[in-house]
Amino acid sequence: MTNVSYIILGFATDENGPGQPFCVLSWLGNTVSSRGLDMRVSKNWQKMIVDRYSAYASELIEDWSKLRIDDPNALIQMLKELSVGPVRTLEVGSASRAAFNDLLLKNLGRDATSVPQE
Repeated sequence: MTNVSYIILGFATDENGPGQPFCVLSWLGNTVSSRGLDMRVSKNWQKMIVDRYSAYASELIEDWSKLRIDDPNALIQMLKELSVGPVRTLEVGSASRAAFNDLLLKNLGRDATSVPQE
């Protein structure tokens, strides 16, 4: 059975904080195709983000949505190691589908929204 690979992204409310999870990117196996990269965001992600960063975060999500079609592997490499700025990489890993579903529920809640591909 193929595992789900994933990246959990968080939004830090202060410079030293790890960030609160707001976005999860996932794909099957170790490689990804232009249509195989899924991106989900917390239904309440906009409430988690300080007002001064809300436009920035919206633009990032839009840019990531486009880049996941144009060059998904570049997007994955870029998001694997975010450690400066308000958006941080919280976790990179691989899990069975059942464990991944639990991870989604834990980090994004029941109402995670799949971001449509542009």
